[in-house]
Amino acid sequence: MVPNGMLTALLVGIFLLIVVLLAITAGNRTPDSPAGRYTQVFSVGVAYAVPVISVFTNGGMDLAGWIILLVALVIAIVFGLWSVIAFHNTNSELFRTVGVISGFLIICVQLVAVGNVVALIGGLSPRWVTIAIGLTVGLYVISRGWRAAGRTSRWSWAFPILAALVLLAGLFLGKVATLGTPVLPVQELPFGAVMGVFVAMAVLGSMDLVLRRTLQSSPDHTRIAFGGGAILLGTVTAFAIGLMLVLGGSLFAPNEPIMTIVSTLAPTGQAIISGLLVAWFASIVDSYVAASSDAIAETAPKELTESRRQGAVVAIVIAAIVVSVFVPPVTYLFVLAAMVAAAGLGCLLAAATRTGFSTLALAVGIIAAGVVAAMAGFDQTMNIGPWTAVALLVGVLAAYLTAVAQGRLDSGSDADRSESLDQQV
Repeated sequence: MVPNGMLTALLVGIFLLIVVLLAITAGNRTPDSPAGRYTQVFSVGVAYAVPVISVFTNGGMDLAGWIILLVALVIAIVFGLWSVIAFHNTNSELFRTVGVISGFLIICVQLVAVGNVVALIGGLSPRWVTIAIGLTVGLYVISRGWRAAGRTSRWSWAFPILAALVLLAGLFLGKVATLGTPVLPVQELPFGAVMGVFVAMAVLGSMDLVLRRTLQSSPDHTRIAFGGGAILLGTVTAFAIGLMLVLGGSLFAPNEPIMTIVSTLAPTGQAIISGLLVAWFASIVDSYVAASSDAIAETAPKELTESRRQGAVVAIVIAAIVVSVFVPPVTYLFVLAAMVAAAGLGCLLAAATRTGFSTLALAVGIIAAGVVAAMAGFDQTMNIGPWTAVALLVGVLAAYLTAVAQGRLDSGSDADRSESLDQQV
């Protein structure tokens, strides 16, 4: 008889192999159709929802927490749309630089989250799951990249269907009254943590390279943003309400009732669920990385050939695997990504970035946010607490002031140089 862990590992490997084979044999279709763009917006939202849900479910998430989660997701999409409309022709080097750094951290968030989920359900080591998915992503990008995403991104539609089934199960098995008065009371979310989540989602949404590329690829930015957002919000709503109905009106992480249900399944059932989850999450990560690679290609200098771009993306994926193997807290990675995005937003708001990109301003913004985090208490800030919003706003302001000051100095130097030339003439 095959041990449970070995069976799970075998099926996970088979499902990941299927993902790679589908990527290699993908045709020329890309996710640039309206359905593909909706899927990309949905995938970005899922990547951001994971760390937020982990924060909200630590003390229990009820109906109020679900509403706050929806507002946070809306903020990310709205700020992404605002960035595209307001800064459509802004220097692309800024978005490419910030997008690569923050995108790398978001990939780490996804790898760590998937490893933790599969470790709970299938009993596998989260490190090995992380390595397996990371290698799949690397092969995926090397094979067909953006074209492969045109095939596997369609798998995301299975998630809304599953969410609808969970909601139906909740309506049949649960009691609607428990949504107002949960069986297990939850801790009230601190106002500072809620503001930290909102500010983080705003800066990440405004600077997200995948979201920006997806919205810019369509002449109707608003329709794509709100269409993909509606699918995302509907899916999260169906899942959250369905699970809360089944579990007595609240969600906790880790959730004992869910783990009890999973433990009653036969080893084969646990292995199949783990394999399907890994394959689905792998397709989400694959699509995100492929979209990032394509966005980098569109904004990169001409001398950056496709082979070099693929090599750079694979190097980023390998680095993400190395970081994720140590299983850092998801919230730490999320807040670090938000700090980079906050500094990028400060540069974006400064007039200097309309003519050039200030690396100094970006670095100053990141350092300023890190200093505030250290002064306020690193754990409190990085776990999305009251000081998270303060650190991010300080990062935006520091980068903005630095970029403006540098722009004025550059303008003054140009004026002096022009005056000197006039005098010589």
